Amino acid sequence: MICINCNKEYEPPKQRGRKSPYCCEACKTEYQKIHRKTYTRVCGHCGTEFESVRRNQKYCSTECSHAASKTGRTVYTKTCLYCGKEFHTTYKDRKYCTSTCAARHAGDQRKGEYFCEYCGKPRYSDHPNRNRFCSRECAIKYRMIQYLPTKIAKEKAVREKREQELTKVCPNCGVVFIAGVQHQRFCSYQCQYEASLTKSHNDYVMNYIPRVFTCAECGKEVITVPNDRIRVFCSEECCNKNWKRIYKRNREKQVREAFVENVDLWSVYNRDEGICAICGLPVPDINDPANVWSPTVDHIVPLSVGGSHSYHNCQLSHRLCNCFKGQETKFVVDWTQKLAEEPGRWNESLDKLWEMLGEDVKSIV
Repeated sequence: MICINCNKEYEPPKQRGRKSPYCCEACKTEYQKIHRKTYTRVCGHCGTEFESVRRNQKYCSTECSHAASKTGRTVYTKTCLYCGKEFHTTYKDRKYCTSTCAARHAGDQRKGEYFCEYCGKPRYSDHPNRNRFCSRECAIKYRMIQYLPTKIAKEKAVREKREQELTKVCPNCGVVFIAGVQHQRFCSYQCQYEASLTKSHNDYVMNYIPRVFTCAECGKEVITVPNDRIRVFCSEECCNKNWKRIYKRNREKQVREAFVENVDLWSVYNRDEGICAICGLPVPDINDPANVWSPTVDHIVPLSVGGSHSYHNCQLSHRLCNCFKGQETKFVVDWTQKLAEEPGRWNESLDKLWEMLGEDVKSIV
């Protein structure tokens, strides 16, 4: 935009409404002063011709206006009771020339010695009811004595009412507690979580639709119940039986495809001198499938990744170590590290191994 006073280009402020045609307040004042409209009038009291910016102005000055207002009325000449100055007035009972003199005279009349309502010290004031204390500190202390007990009582009542409103009983554990907010229902996040689980379980049980299927192992008809994890088999026994049969069939297939020669367990045991090739501990000569320390033939390169079933690819190992190895090719079990990582987990199993080895361990030590 361009200012209509100085003709400079300016950017108006970003605000709603009509934009100002002036770039600043100085330009606005100067423009209005130059283009201000004036009126020629004749004073209604003294007859002097004068110019005015107001259309309805009748008198050239304030004195003419006051004199015109007194025309036709009795004018009294009086002396001000405070300053002693003579003045003219149309009011018969007026005693002061101005309101300032009246206020000062009233203050002088009220001046005297008063006492502070808090500390009792004497004070001098021209208004005994307005200035009741000798200092601001006394005023604050007096108000504290007067209003603080009431304020404390109100705050205590509000606090007790709020505590009473926030005192609730946990619907999960039954403990009485004070809630932090109005809508809090449980005493802790744990109770809220347990209640949510209980509600979800109840909803699940209420809306559960049983399913009927035939066991894939024994052919028995099964009707499912809530929280039953079975999907194909009627029990864990049938599931394990099916898994063992499938594992045995796949294992036989792997051995048949990778067969080079027959491998005898005790031949491998004697060749490796009864030492586990994975952990380095002795292997008891007890062939018990239920014992985790019984000897097994481990394929160095697993059959599932292309290894052969031959003496060259077989080694002696504990049944437990063989399970640890899985399908890895190079694997070592460090029992010292395992005992440090999982304290107390393997001590009972190792104690059974020492019992089975008996005197052989003592001779080695």
